[in-house]
Amino acid sequence: MSIQGSISSFSVTSVGSGQTIYNGPARILGVYYMNTEATGTIILYDDTTEVFKIQIPDGATTENSNYIEFPGDGIRVDTSLKYTFTLVKYGTILYQKG
Repeated sequence: MSIQGSISSFSVTSVGSGQTIYNGPARILGVYYMNTEATGTIILYDDTTEVFKIQIPDGATTENSNYIEFPGDGIRVDTSLKYTFTLVKYGTILYQKG
């Protein structure tokens, strides 16, 4: 990864739809999640445009967690970084402002 400068994080501790992480341009560098619920979904947006979506496996029987690192300079959003978490217990979004 060639990113230089400060990296920020945003913790998600409950489900939410269209919630703002950072209001401005940013690069999404990675996503960590933990699930102890039924099958869930994580969606990341550039304002209202979906830029990343993943279905999280069922964690009701066996808790699961994973870290997804985006290659290169990550996923660029130009307007504002937002998220939707559905049936995912916890997550952390790593990003760089600007």
